[in-house]
Amino acid sequence: MTYACAFCGEENDTFVDPGGGARQVYTEDCAVCCRPNLITVTLDADGDAQLEGNAESTRRESERKDGVKTLLPWLVAVAFFMESLDTTILNTAVPSIAAALHVAPLSMKVALTSYTLSLAVFIPVSGWMADRYGTRRVFATAIGIFSLGSFLCGVASSIHMLVAARILQGCGGSMMVPVGRLTLVRTFERSELVRVLSFVSIPALVGPLVGPLAGDSSSAICTGVSFSS
Repeated sequence: MTYACAFCGEENDTFVDPGGGARQVYTEDCAVCCRPNLITVTLDADGDAQLEGNAESTRRESERKDGVKTLLPWLVAVAFFMESLDTTILNTAVPSIAAALHVAPLSMKVALTSYTLSLAVFIPVSGWMADRYGTRRVFATAIGIFSLGSFLCGVASSIHMLVAARILQGCGGSMMVPVGRLTLVRTFERSELVRVLSFVSIPALVGPLVGPLAGDSSSAICTGVSFSS
């Protein structure tokens, strides 16, 4: 059977699988403009195929994908930045945090290394979880876990609570980076991947550089507030 492309109007031939079910939905690129068309085919009792609303459904699906492709790289880039930022943000804030928690500065080594070790432990599991539960669902869950861990780090009242929050942070961060890349690979065409991956890699490289500055600034602000009060 043939269908008219929703973008250029050219006629295209498509193959309908007689054993594919009474209603078949699939995406097929136009042979002329190469834009994806959402094809919905129904088979009647006699096995004759009929095309349903190609133009409207294709435009609606295309608009949805364009919106996802616009937002997703920014979301992944911010996630990469936050994950790499937290590897170094505590380095310059150790004295202030140790004083606030009433522990020796050397005791903060556990809080520094727990995040990195948590990343190393949970990264191998992220691929299996993405295949088992879906990349977007796991990526959204990872952002939630990372945000919760960050909040708990901010309200930690003891070194033990801080270490536990850093481990939770690392658990979320370990899933954000590989699953974020996997989400991009499954969303964008091969011709767009180099540009998109380059875009999201820049914040990941800048994060460790900004971390010490952010840690030093935040500790200086907290110290100033405590002195003024």
